[in-house]
Amino acid sequence: MRRESILIYLDRIPAEPLAPILERGVLVGEIRPGGIRAAIEQAPSWRVVPAFLVLDVSGVEDVAGAIATLSQVAPQGETSLILLGTTDCVAEYRRMIDAGASEYLPAPVDADGLYESVARLASQRTTGQIDPGRCVAFIGARGGMGSSTLAAAAAKVAAEGHGRRTLLVDLDVIEGAQHVMFDVDQTPAMQQMLEAPDRIDSVFLDRSIVQAGKGLFLLSMADMGSTKVFTAEAVSAIVRQAQQGMDLVILDLPARPQVEIEALFCAGTIFLVTTPTLLGLRDAGALSDWLAGRNYPGKIVCVLNRMGETRAGAVRKEQFERRLRCRVIELPFDPRTPGQAMMERRTVGEIQGPLGRAFRQVEEELPTFRRPEGGFLSWLLKGG
Repeated sequence: MRRESILIYLDRIPAEPLAPILERGVLVGEIRPGGIRAAIEQAPSWRVVPAFLVLDVSGVEDVAGAIATLSQVAPQGETSLILLGTTDCVAEYRRMIDAGASEYLPAPVDADGLYESVARLASQRTTGQIDPGRCVAFIGARGGMGSSTLAAAAAKVAAEGHGRRTLLVDLDVIEGAQHVMFDVDQTPAMQQMLEAPDRIDSVFLDRSIVQAGKGLFLLSMADMGSTKVFTAEAVSAIVRQAQQGMDLVILDLPARPQVEIEALFCAGTIFLVTTPTLLGLRDAGALSDWLAGRNYPGKIVCVLNRMGETRAGAVRKEQFERRLRCRVIELPFDPRTPGQAMMERRTVGEIQGPLGRAFRQVEEELPTFRRPEGGFLSWLLKGG
């Protein structure tokens, strides 16, 4: 069994017989007091849903109601739910399974018994597929187009404006600046993600991400000496694991070849950021052609940044629409807003002004999905 995350909430069942399960090096997590009631209180603060959730429901009369409450407050994600209780009979087992449990273990239960159940459930789990509808990417047609600034603004509005738990992944490991924009620590673990993408699991990701705001999380680092390239495999692993606990993943890709361009296929929407120049049209067209030649199935939105910065030689919006055959959004040249946003530790979308108002068009193109009814346990409650 590969390494997986586990959270155990105990009430009347003693912790000592179960503690050795965390010493085997396969399951990483904690044993916490308080049973299912504590899980309900703490679930809103979980960053990533554990692969296995073990709840002591001893003395809880309405187990199904408690699980339904937990599902409403916990982040979205897939978990295997194991319930522990003090009643050992067929009727109790059926009651727990009907309540949404993958397994019910009556006391006395020890580490060996719990591990056996976890291993069996792990063998039944299939590798989750990426949901492109919950992943968007920002990429500049060339460097300096402002795509990172727009990615930060999109992440902030998704998290705080729309209540979506959002992970912003800064894939520029040489000059990444998202941690500077949000004034948080870097993520040194990204170097390990580059070197060993097979190590990217829910445990690794949960320990690596940094909270950058309400419902907003970040992976970002800058190493001027780095020569590594993010493979599409590594990016896919990050997105796949992040979607276990996040509503939306935003990828900020550099124009320089530090990331395999195939990573764009993780996203259902690509924001291609450029400027209204002949070079901007040429480079945006080249990337659009590359995607079309590989049958990219998602949506491309071209963002013409800094409109009006220069009149001479400016390429009109209509020319981009004809060349790219996609929606084209115009953002005005507004030299004051980015600087003001940086000084105030805000994003350009939060600053009142021409750029902030025009950014609403980008906001409109973010995925307009609904959180699945019932939250992260809804698939269990429906018999999944």
